Amino acid sequence: MGKEIKKNLDIIEYNKKLMAKKGKPFVYTDVYLWILDNNKSYELKLKKETDPLKEELKTNKKLLQELEVYIQDNKKNLVMLAYTPIYVDLNGTKTIQDEKIVACVKPNLNSQKRTEISKKSEEFLVESDDKSLKGKICKQHAKF
Repeated sequence: MGKEIKKNLDIIEYNKKLMAKKGKPFVYTDVYLWILDNNKSYELKLKKETDPLKEELKTNKKLLQELEVYIQDNKKNLVMLAYTPIYVDLNGTKTIQDEKIVACVKPNLNSQKRTEISKKSEEFLVESDDKSLKGKICKQHAKF
């Protein structure tokens, strides 16, 4: 819709310049008034479409700020690590896999705080242990 508005305004500007070159005054006629009215309807449609998006953006910014504050308050309890696993088959051929993220949780964290962090971060929290690859990564690299 923004393109239509610009196109309509460009038509008016073009005609203004054309009339100026001919030395004639530019007079608003019914056609130009119609174009301006048409632009108003485009602007209303555009406003109807963008207002909900602006409101959603405002809400998301607020949620992001709250989450950033929460992360700052809890960064001592949760460490996010990214790693790229390399698969080695029986012939010794190495294949690089997609990057993965692991959410390492502080080992001595109480279960209530652990549940809260898991819900807020929307991550599956991993314990530092020797049982799984993710656990080993947390044990070796997550420093609390």
